[in-house]
Amino acid sequence: MAFARAVVLTGGPTHDFPATTGCLSTLLHEQGLVAELHEDVDDGLRALPGASLLVVNALRWTMRAPGTPERYRVRADEDGVSPAADARAALAEHLQGGGGVLAMHTAIICFDDWPEWTATLGGAWRWGRSSHPPLGELAVEVAAPGHPLVAGLADFTVVDERYSDLDHGSDPPAPLLVADGLPLLWARVHGNGRVVYDEFRLLGGDGKTVFLGTTYRVFDEVRQQWDIRYVGLLTPGNDGIPRKTAQWAELTAWREGATIRVDQRANEYQLRITYSDIARDHFHWKADVSSDGGRTWKADQIRIDAKRSP
Repeated sequence: MAFARAVVLTGGPTHDFPATTGCLSTLLHEQGLVAELHEDVDDGLRALPGASLLVVNALRWTMRAPGTPERYRVRADEDGVSPAADARAALAEHLQGGGGVLAMHTAIICFDDWPEWTATLGGAWRWGRSSHPPLGELAVEVAAPGHPLVAGLADFTVVDERYSDLDHGSDPPAPLLVADGLPLLWARVHGNGRVVYDEFRLLGGDGKTVFLGTTYRVFDEVRQQWDIRYVGLLTPGNDGIPRKTAQWAELTAWREGATIRVDQRANEYQLRITYSDIARDHFHWKADVSSDGGRTWKADQIRIDAKRSP
């Protein structure tokens, strides 16, 4: 029997991950998958090329998000995790190639500074809002008996924590299993050619990078628009020396005739961007800028004429 690869991220506080990951590895083997275990998040995500499945049975997050309990905040410098840009890109490529994701329990708490992870799962834990009652017996009901993941499964009881008040955004997934009316299991399609990662890099006269940012783009086929999350990773300071940053922005993009229009929002700072004269080897880029939340605008404040290098 030829085994496919499953990259398994594991480890973290407060849960017996060695035991549960051991059980998962056995179950994966029974389904023809060999489990490759990684406690280092970046190493695990970088190992995704060629894997059929990413399994996250871990509790890895920044430990700095608003509402995070102090017992975790004091550990953030030592134990907090934020995946590197190339590791995030590896997940985007995995999804684009049709790879699967199996997110177990605490996976929905993981990677709280990574909007693409939330978009992939279709939900997120929000500190100060999400919660769970003490570990106890749950009566689990099959909510979608026709779905292949639960076909033939009868209602059952299990001892577990039931996560409550998760953030599912404006498009909550249809649950396959529920307990007390709350979703325990769901499945969704994300990626398979509809997720794109790209990089924006400017070089100085000496050839060194002075500005660097990355974006994650998901195409909404209903609205015919791209929903985009951008993070600036390197920006010049007032002294001209590049600074490592983590400046997030939200964008929406759509086609308008022969141009591409983009609205970018980062707190009070907003851009209205237009791509024009688009060809295989060049394009023109300009942006109107608002620094007061869109109340006033300065037209054509930024211009880029891009040409492909020979």
